Order: sequence, then C-alpha cells, then structure tokens
Amino acid sequence: MKSGRGLKEHSASIGITIRILDAMGIVTAGFCSFYWFFDHNYFGGYFYNSLLVGVLMGQVAYSSLGAYQGWRGTNSTTEASLVFWSHVVTFLLIILSAYVTQYGDSLPRLWVFSWFVWSLVFIAITRIAIRRTLGYWRAKGRNIRRILLVGNGDLGQRVIDKLQKNPNLGLSVVGFIDDAPSSPVQNADYPILGSIDEVERIVHERGLTKFGSLCL
Repeated sequence: MKSGRGLKEHSASIGITIRILDAMGIVTAGFCSFYWFFDHNYFGGYFYNSLLVGVLMGQVAYSSLGAYQGWRGTNSTTEASLVFWSHVVTFLLIILSAYVTQYGDSLPRLWVFSWFVWSLVFIAITRIAIRRTLGYWRAKGRNIRRILLVGNGDLGQRVIDKLQKNPNLGLSVVGFIDDAPSSPVQNADYPILGSIDEVERIVHERGLTKFGSLCL
C-alpha cells in the first residue's frame, strides 16, 4: 500500500502530465492547422506568438475554471464540461490579446477556428486515455486511496455498494466513524472504528490521507 506522501506525489505527477499534454495539444494543433491550410507560407512571427499566448492562456483558464482538479470519483460528463468551457475561455483570451496587441487582423479566422477545434479534440483524446488508464490501474488495485465514511447507515452502505461495483474509482473504504460507535454494524467487513471526535486519531493510525464525509 502506498504511503500518503506517495499518493500525493503520484497525484502531482498525473497533474503535471495533464498540463504538459494540454500544452502539447494546443501547440501541435496550431502547427497542424496552419500547414493544413497554408502549407505554402512560412510559419513565424505572430503565429509563434499566438501559440505561446495560447499555452499561457490555456494554463490560466484551465486552472481558474477547475479543469485541473482531481477527478477521482467525478463523472466524465463533469470533466468534459469543464474542459470544454475552459477551452472556450482560452481562445476568447487568445483573440482578445491578439486585438489588444494589434495583430488580430493578421490571424486568419479559418486557422483560429481550426486550431480551436483540433486542439480541443487532442485534449479530449488525451483526457479520455488518462481516465481509462487510471481506471484500469485502480481496478487492478493500484493507485488506491483508502477512505473513512462518516455515518453507519443505509446511505453509507449504498456508497460501499457503488464503490464495490466501480473499482476503477480507486476508493477503498476501511470503515466507518459514527456518533454512536457502539451501534450495530450493518456490514462486518466495514467496522465502526470510532466516533467523529476521534477522526484525527483514526486517520493517523490508519495512514489515511483523506476521508469521505456522509451525514445520515
């Protein structure tokens, strides 16, 4: 089992990888779109500046709108929506900066539109690939995050059932904490480890980095 520090380092490396792939998608799509439509012209000057601005604006927009948050346990629709709107904001910022710096008229609209579409496609493909790869690893017992559930009731049992049916989420319940730690245990595989006031002690003893909170 990975330590808390190991999980944090692993999550950080995934986040960095996603940022790099997003930047590569923006740059690659910009080059490919240009040479697809304008292969007889020289790619330089304001086109290079646009790519640089695109990478910088992409990092700002994606970070600000939450597209670089951890996606463990989050459905793909939510991620897709945040990525799409972050991408829209990225290109609005690119267009705005182009007109502010007075070289907006020099950028072919067809290229900008193609760049937007193909960079979005590239980023979507890499995000899907990363999500499926992580899901595969987690289903095999890797990159697992151990959690506590607060409240030993029907809702907690439904959460456990969902996690058992979706091992790709990478969440493993070690037990419950409850205001009434002496209450009957509904599932012998998931004991009540203590009261809510003992959360810090339990987290420390079990080597947990996070715990899920469910109020019943």
